[in-house]
Amino acid sequence: MNDTNSEISVKINDYNIKMQVDTGSQVTIIPKNFWELMSKPKLQKCYLRLKQFDGTVIKVLGEFEATLETESKMNIVRIIVADCTKNHGLIGMDVLNINATKLVNSMEPLVHGRLINYKANILLKNGVQPTYFEARPLPIHIRPLVVDKLNGMIQQGLLQMVPPGGSRWASPLVVVRKIDGDLRICADYKIGVNQKICSDSYPIPNIETVFHKMAGMKYFAKIDLKGAYHQIEMDKEAQEITIVNTPIGLLRWTCLPFGIKTASAIFQRAIESVVGDIIPNMIIFQDDICVGAKNAEELKSNLNKILSKLKESGMSISKRKSVNETKSLSFLGYELSEKGVPQIVNNREATTVKAVLQSVFSRNGVPEVLVSDNAAEFHDTTLHQWLKKVGCVPYKTPPYHPQSNGAAERMVETVKMGLRAYSPDKGLLCGYLSRMLLSYRTIPHAGRSRSPSEMMGRQLRSPLTMSFESGTPLWYCQKPDSKPEPASFISQ
Repeated sequence: MNDTNSEISVKINDYNIKMQVDTGSQVTIIPKNFWELMSKPKLQKCYLRLKQFDGTVIKVLGEFEATLETESKMNIVRIIVADCTKNHGLIGMDVLNINATKLVNSMEPLVHGRLINYKANILLKNGVQPTYFEARPLPIHIRPLVVDKLNGMIQQGLLQMVPPGGSRWASPLVVVRKIDGDLRICADYKIGVNQKICSDSYPIPNIETVFHKMAGMKYFAKIDLKGAYHQIEMDKEAQEITIVNTPIGLLRWTCLPFGIKTASAIFQRAIESVVGDIIPNMIIFQDDICVGAKNAEELKSNLNKILSKLKESGMSISKRKSVNETKSLSFLGYELSEKGVPQIVNNREATTVKAVLQSVFSRNGVPEVLVSDNAAEFHDTTLHQWLKKVGCVPYKTPPYHPQSNGAAERMVETVKMGLRAYSPDKGLLCGYLSRMLLSYRTIPHAGRSRSPSEMMGRQLRSPLTMSFESGTPLWYCQKPDSKPEPASFISQ
């Protein structure tokens, strides 16, 4: 035990005791004179062998259980009594671990947190007029789930009802199914609001250039903020602009919604204002916070500082998605360890994409145009040179707007709808998918009266076409009892 000028006052069994927080100590220790001051509570045998940092053995009298109370916490802890006389004791990692665990548990409430004394605003461009869009129809199978989700968000205070005719602004609802199966409620702001609001230039970190903060780190942790944008409150003007039109009427966001083009900049500014300057070995990227340290004790200390600040600011975390302590951490597509930050090996690379394209081109020929999203592997110079060599021009959809590739998006949506209708009684999934794709490729398109296979220059035989003579209208093959309607004909 070494004297220090850094001391705090705590209560042990209602006695005021001077203690020092020592992240290098695994246990909590008090000197013999403090134990005597506390009327010598009964000791039990201590089986631990304790040493100071220089290797000197600390002689102990025993241990006992006591209540240790700080300004904001009270825990039942084990306290070891050292056979020496000092003017302070040591609070070790056994107590700090308890506090860190309690902080994590207490910061995951049933509802989202809300950043205290912070309100986001959205600035309109000069001279713009409000836009109002009607609610879009939802698929029947998903409508009850969406209504339940909306009602739950109203009860949590994320949304508020707006009386009919109570706003000149309204954007249509967009529902996104998350990886865990839950629904994310958004709005389609790109068709109206996003065109009429000012951009926010607050910088979003370039994840590939900030990993220098993790240099030399051996222990890592990740904090995931629950609900992300929903922890940021908006002012009245912003709430009016972001009203969404839903199956249950107009709803007003009280918090920052997904889909607003300035949302990422607003959130990054907010979270950096809370914890951005607490420790140097930290990466803040939207709702994910990566914390590094050179040893486990330092990591726990850093986590305590960040979690305490987040809780003090009113924010909540997702315990399920957070990682308390690890020597290897997957963070935003990279594997962090003491060896460095190589990219995760199972991510797609340009060489893999090229191999897949070669296989596709061998079956269908080389297309004139290849439309892709903005994934990193499609920006590879080698891939572009190869595409140019084979006579294919690469095009990319606008960033964050995959809907621009309408043909691919429509095909994906059709396949998803078919897969949602799958059940185990329909056989193996791969067989069901093959039958579904055959039907899709041989049925005429509603807008062109030709099947996808015909549009590709081929005519696929199927049980449907083999049941009728050549020249029979397809509408008759599909519905023999229906009335005639314009359609293409079978040719075999």
